[in-house]
Amino acid sequence: MREDALSPLKRNPRLRKIGRTVAKCPSCGRYTLIVEDYLYDAPLIGLLLISQGKCSNCGYRFSDVRAAESKGPRRLVFRVRNPDDLDVLVVKAASATIKIPEI
Repeated sequence: MREDALSPLKRNPRLRKIGRTVAKCPSCGRYTLIVEDYLYDAPLIGLLLISQGKCSNCGYRFSDVRAAESKGPRRLVFRVRNPDDLDVLVVKAASATIKIPEI
C-alpha cells in the first residue's frame, strides 16, 4: 500500500501515520496483508486509532476505528441545517446510542 493510500493524510494535520506491518491474510493465508495504523485527533471526541489493511495477493480489505483515549460519557448534538451537513462522519462507541427524532 502506498504512503498516500489514505488520501486525507497529506492534507489533514489531524491525521498521523503511526505504524505499518505485514501480516497473514485471513482470506488467502499468505503473508501479504499490509496493515497501516493512524492516529486521528477528532474534534470533540479526542484521539481515534484508525487501522486499515489490504492484501496485495487476493484484494481482501478491512478497516476499523477505535478510541485511543476516553473523555468519559458525553452527549453530542448535531443539527443538519443544509445538504452539506449530510457529509458528516459519525463515529460511535459500541456502547453509544444514536437518536434521530425526525425519523
